[in-house]
Amino acid sequence: MLTASAISRAKIGRAIRAALRWLREAACDAVGPSALIKCVTALELLLVGGTGTPSRAISERGAYLLSDDPKEREMISGALREIYERRGRVVHGNDLRDDLEIHVEASFTLATLITAVLARNIVALPN
Repeated sequence: MLTASAISRAKIGRAIRAALRWLREAACDAVGPSALIKCVTALELLLVGGTGTPSRAISERGAYLLSDDPKEREMISGALREIYERRGRVVHGNDLRDDLEIHVEASFTLATLITAVLARNIVALPN
């Protein structure tokens, strides 16, 4: 299924391909802040669109895709929201600390899982 999504000309196929490129870049990046920004860019490509704030779109849509359990969704949503807020602090120069490993790892893992779920279900998704 991932191969089908990679060659799909549908909008979601393009988003998946772009997200995978950003995740590959993040995996090769030894600098915490830029790796985090690259992972969140992948999340934005996959989950942000339409109305609402990016933070809300990422946290709610990501949680919905990854779990059917309301308690798990709440935990996933909180983690995604925290990751996006940390990315915002980094981008705006308010958080230049190097202790980003947990956020980079979490954002990379969640973005990878979301990519896999979307790719697995690409035939059922609207263009």
